[in-house]
Amino acid sequence: MPGGVGRAIRVAPRPRRWCAAILGWACAWAAPVHAGQFAFGAGTSLTYESNIQRVQVNPQADLIQVVFDEFSYTENTDVLKARCLGQVERRHFYRNTFSDDTATYLDTAAGWTIVPRRLNWILEDTFREVLVDITAPDTPSNRTESNSLNTGPDLTFALSSSNSVVFGARYGRFDIKNSVNDNERYMGLARFIHNMSPQTSLSLNYEVFHVHFDPLAQPYPKVLLQNLFARFQSLNAGSGAIVDIGGSEVTRYTAPTIDGHIVRATLFRQLSRQSQVRMGYVDQVSDAYTDQIRGITSSTAPTDSGVTAVQGVTFGTGDIYHLKRGDLAFQSRAGPIDYILQGTGRSVDFLTLDQDYNEAGGRFVANWYTSSARLTGYAEYGKRHFVSFERDDSVWNWGGGVDYRLNRNVTLSVSASYTQQISTVPLNSYIDQRIMLAVSYSTGLQYLVQSRR
Repeated sequence: MPGGVGRAIRVAPRPRRWCAAILGWACAWAAPVHAGQFAFGAGTSLTYESNIQRVQVNPQADLIQVVFDEFSYTENTDVLKARCLGQVERRHFYRNTFSDDTATYLDTAAGWTIVPRRLNWILEDTFREVLVDITAPDTPSNRTESNSLNTGPDLTFALSSSNSVVFGARYGRFDIKNSVNDNERYMGLARFIHNMSPQTSLSLNYEVFHVHFDPLAQPYPKVLLQNLFARFQSLNAGSGAIVDIGGSEVTRYTAPTIDGHIVRATLFRQLSRQSQVRMGYVDQVSDAYTDQIRGITSSTAPTDSGVTAVQGVTFGTGDIYHLKRGDLAFQSRAGPIDYILQGTGRSVDFLTLDQDYNEAGGRFVANWYTSSARLTGYAEYGKRHFVSFERDDSVWNWGGGVDYRLNRNVTLSVSASYTQQISTVPLNSYIDQRIMLAVSYSTGLQYLVQSRR
């Protein structure tokens, strides 16, 4: 595989150990349940899939049983603001098309106020599956475990009633099981913030990242990344804007230095009580670790979901890339019906890997609610063009389902989907159809437990 992605280097699942440590710390923090909100759920599902390996020739069907457990915890006090969502799934393939496996998902974001208005500690962690090979279909054999951790203090000095300076430090890790992409990073930051009003601020920001790759990650050199940018932020009820403009310098110790720029914008506006429009644009140097951390919380920058949209799962690479992405979404709810219409375009230019691509796509999702049920329908389309070699992939995905509450705690779900990929590369087109039946238990009306695969 290009760049050595996915070669088996280590047997020890380092991401699983990091996940266990963070999960334990989050649960310890969450111990005083009276101070926060805790929800728990469990369930099982049975899925028929017509083309489990997503191949063009000789497709094989299989019946998959999944057992899943999930919890969520939120706390919002003067001392601690925390969100934690975790889930474990065990999957069994009745016809042995793939080996039985277990997947763990964890998203944690927390801020601990050690000294009010002076010293805070930040924790962000995400543990999930990523793609091993971006050119292959999203199947169980093309996924592996990954963990991204970001933590450290922020120290604030108030210069006046409207001006302050923030100094911070971060330690981060990016681990992928059985991969050469593991790395750790050290970050320092300095921000000068001018508050124009309680809702609006201007700031000048400097960030420096020193990234050390695993000694076996031969394709990737050590990296020093420096960002200098100005930020305008205005957040009001239902509407707001976050705009970053600046530059980047990427110093690679065994390769030429690269100069880049930073243009990031997130704009959202409440058109009425029932509708909102959201626009986003990103043009910057990034990597999978940074995008995964941004997917947890938007406290530091506009969010981005990763470097692949057609397949919907982040590509597990340690390579740095130049990312351009634009999003436009409209969301509305009128009575019992809500829907979202979204369009996305993206360009990814890797610094080391020879897998650059452009892609565009859109999706439409609608929900209809009754007193005891939710009916869902959706349609998605994405097209990816690989710039580095001749290949175009187009993917259609559409389906629907019903979630019916038998009582306050038990929900019965039925869903069906149809996925088709058309590729210009021979034997890479496929059609896959799914039907799923699931039953789940949750501790509250607003907490719906479901499989994340």
